[in-house]
Amino acid sequence: QQIAQIFLGDSTRWRDLLKTNDTPFSDAEAQALAAGTIVRYPIESSVGKRYMEHELGAGETLWDLAVRFLGEGARWQEFRLEDFSVITAAVLDELGPGEVVLIPLDKNPLDYDVAVLWSGESVSDAADRLLGDSKRWTELRDVEFGLLNYYDVAKLPVGMVLVFPLDINRDEFLPHVVEPGESLFEIAEAYIGDGSRWQEIRRSDFTYVTNAYAASMQAGDLVYISLGADKDTFRRYELQAGETLADVAAVLLGDADRWTEFRDENYRLFDATTAQDVQPGDLIRYLIQIDKTKYGEHRLWSGESLWEAAKRLLGDGARWTLFRDADFLPFTEQQAETVTPGTLVYYPLSVAETGEASGWGQYSLQSGDTLIGIAERFLGDGDRWHELLKDDRTPFTEADIAKLQPGMTIWYPIEEGSGEEGEGGEEDPNTPGQWAPGVTYEPHELQQGEYLWGLAEELLGDGGLWTEFRLEDGSRLEWKDHGSLPVGTILMIPTGTPSDVNFPDDYELHTVGAGETLQSIAEAQLGDGALWSYLLKENGSGFTEEEAGALAVGTKVYVPLDAPTVTDDPWAQEPRPGLKTYVMGTQTLWSAAQEVFGDSNLWREFLRPDGTPIKDSDLVKIKDGTILYYDPVRTFLKGMTAHTLQEGESLWDVAELRLGDGARWTQLKNAEGGAVTEAY
Repeated sequence: QQIAQIFLGDSTRWRDLLKTNDTPFSDAEAQALAAGTIVRYPIESSVGKRYMEHELGAGETLWDLAVRFLGEGARWQEFRLEDFSVITAAVLDELGPGEVVLIPLDKNPLDYDVAVLWSGESVSDAADRLLGDSKRWTELRDVEFGLLNYYDVAKLPVGMVLVFPLDINRDEFLPHVVEPGESLFEIAEAYIGDGSRWQEIRRSDFTYVTNAYAASMQAGDLVYISLGADKDTFRRYELQAGETLADVAAVLLGDADRWTEFRDENYRLFDATTAQDVQPGDLIRYLIQIDKTKYGEHRLWSGESLWEAAKRLLGDGARWTLFRDADFLPFTEQQAETVTPGTLVYYPLSVAETGEASGWGQYSLQSGDTLIGIAERFLGDGDRWHELLKDDRTPFTEADIAKLQPGMTIWYPIEEGSGEEGEGGEEDPNTPGQWAPGVTYEPHELQQGEYLWGLAEELLGDGGLWTEFRLEDGSRLEWKDHGSLPVGTILMIPTGTPSDVNFPDDYELHTVGAGETLQSIAEAQLGDGALWSYLLKENGSGFTEEEAGALAVGTKVYVPLDAPTVTDDPWAQEPRPGLKTYVMGTQTLWSAAQEVFGDSNLWREFLRPDGTPIKDSDLVKIKDGTILYYDPVRTFLKGMTAHTLQEGESLWDVAELRLGDGARWTQLKNAEGGAVTEAY
């Protein structure tokens, strides 16, 4: 939570943080985070701030600090208290000497380096030496990270420590020891390919070389040359007998004339002379530069061969030889015979654009359309949405689903005997089996101030049953539809859908006493402590493992009157009342989470029948037809803190107090997890 607060500006967004394998942290892993754990976080335009601590001195104001460290006094509102909470007007009056505040920096302090001001050197000269541009002197800071004052720069003493931002990746630089008689021009010619670019070379302290340094450079000096990429990203190739650099470039880079991009074992570029001197066994270093604008990406489907992919993407199966693998190398015939589902394939878009579209139909996405609805319409089964293709004829990913825009071209397979869209007329959506088996629907026009949860509460008696609503085309509603459906949208409401639990009439209330746990309550009331997950909170949702481990005396717990049947297989347990269900199709668990929760990273919100979280060991058991469960109340309010309104307090006041900005009141939710509206 602290890391999310620092880098994302919101502690509740900790689930956006990823492990090094790009998977989210589980609740247990988040609670037991070890020092040294590497955490990946998304870079966003409005966040990415790092903070440094500052202890307020006597007479020091936040305005003064903002001028000194951020260049503008009004930016004091970006400061945070030591616990990363927002500094409100009430808190501001209580701050005094000795209080610690956190000041945001555009870079991590570790991304700065230090140097000293030379004799006779101006601040502009120092910026030219340290940053390569004299006009960037405003980016220099003093040893306490304060910005340099324009009126004081002329008075800075010789030897003053300057802090400057490092805007380089040191792994991209190659160390080179200057040889006798060697000039910077010759070094740039050998490693950069252009001697006139010698001013891009850095000295041993990574500051830029200057004319003065070029005139005084001596043999044995250490300099650094930028290779334009991390040294570890260069690939290696051992020259075979009879091969020339042009031959190798034709295979590895697709163009024989690009042999000039090759480097020798010491990263020196080949020239016309050294290219003639290569011998079998010599090592060649090279970079693969992928132009994403000219190639599309595709991962092979289950059972799909390169020939089949080429026929679909390029219009001719024989064009599979134009594909390139993850290293951007052509596939060999042996590789073509052994490819597996998920293999990454790059294909040329120029060929794909001219390929035949035989066997495929086109549909222009309309406002309110979903992939499931389109698949239902053209393929007869919403679960087949993954067979739809984008305009470049590649499959939709989970990330694409959230970016659908009206006017997008959707490709769908035309199956033999299926006919085109509309053939045979449209069926009545109330026909049994067309949408939900045996359920009829009535239309409802969404009104101002209505939201899905509250509407389901009013019409079906359970807010969690909003998932039973449909759009006019029969497509399911998604988590992201909350608060985003426009007024006037026609919703199809199922009639006669009973709630699957009569809460709390089927339960008895138990107040937690000293020393009691959910396990001990379940043991006493239900005869088995393992049934603790069937106990419910006051709002009808289940307890998480974290909540079970921090149960407070006085907590109200609802215990089912009838103990559920217990089996050894958690997937064969009697479903816990109050949970909603989702039937898996051929899609992945991540795409199912995207559909239900609006975020593929929330796949761990799916539960077993007994309400306990899905374990990694369960993943192999989840397949087409598996019934997954989720707790809508718990998921709606995940990561949120309760606040009881005080007399005279408005939602604006709450947002000002809790979020630091009254205008963010629309981000609050009501007790059922629904959005708060102006009418509310």
